[in-house]
Amino acid sequence: MKKINYRNFLNKIKKNGYCIIPNIFSKKSLNLMRNSLLLSLNYIKPDKEKNLQKKYLQIAKYNKILAGHWYDLIKKDINLSNEIHKPEIVNLVKKYFKTEVVFSGRQSLHLIDDTNDKLLQPHQETKQLTRDFFLLWVPLFDTNHENGGVSIFSGSHKHGWFDYTKKLYTLKTGQVCTKNFKYELTQGNQFIKIVDPLIKKSFKKIYLEIPAGSLALFHSRLIHAGYPTRRKNSVRIIVSDRLCPLRKIPYLENEKALMRMPGPEAAGYKK
Repeated sequence: MKKINYRNFLNKIKKNGYCIIPNIFSKKSLNLMRNSLLLSLNYIKPDKEKNLQKKYLQIAKYNKILAGHWYDLIKKDINLSNEIHKPEIVNLVKKYFKTEVVFSGRQSLHLIDDTNDKLLQPHQETKQLTRDFFLLWVPLFDTNHENGGVSIFSGSHKHGWFDYTKKLYTLKTGQVCTKNFKYELTQGNQFIKIVDPLIKKSFKKIYLEIPAGSLALFHSRLIHAGYPTRRKNSVRIIVSDRLCPLRKIPYLENEKALMRMPGPEAAGYKK
């Protein structure tokens, strides 16, 4: 187990709403995750391509439906799960929330190519097992100004939960949906609430650059968003999860509670 300074990272999360833990994944660990994704893609269309990013773009062009099937299935990849749920990461979550049990809310994969058509707008994390939790964000390749990455709105985690826009923005900035999903943006089967533009202007936007081998933990209240991939014929690949503490889970206390809380003020949630 890698030794980390828990107090240092706990203080950073309390102050900033997030922390970046550098070099927590070895080269071997990164290669294991990348290779697991590559082998699964190669199952669809076998060839000698060994570059994961090029292989994904190849499959997306070859058969969009099968690429979608791969995306849905890969979230259940045990190789990825074993690597991202390192004991020291889980222990940090336990210490912050003062709990002995942590749940995986939703392991997922983020794939942003140079079209940026799946770029997420500013939002807080909702619809999980509990209201307060950590978003675990693990880039498999460097994230930066050229490759794209994640931005945060400094100090927003200290102001609770915000109202959301009454307009629906599509994944492409500025375009408005015609359908009404209760003021939520939809991506596949997931729903992501978009913070009202007037609210996000109240906070300084910081573009984080997180290299492969490092990870970020974001408090669920911290407003965050993606920023564009500028490198042509490239794709940004992120493995993520929502690490939810046992404390204050309505589903285990209220018979009528849903497993995934519909919102921050769900019935049965203990403040």
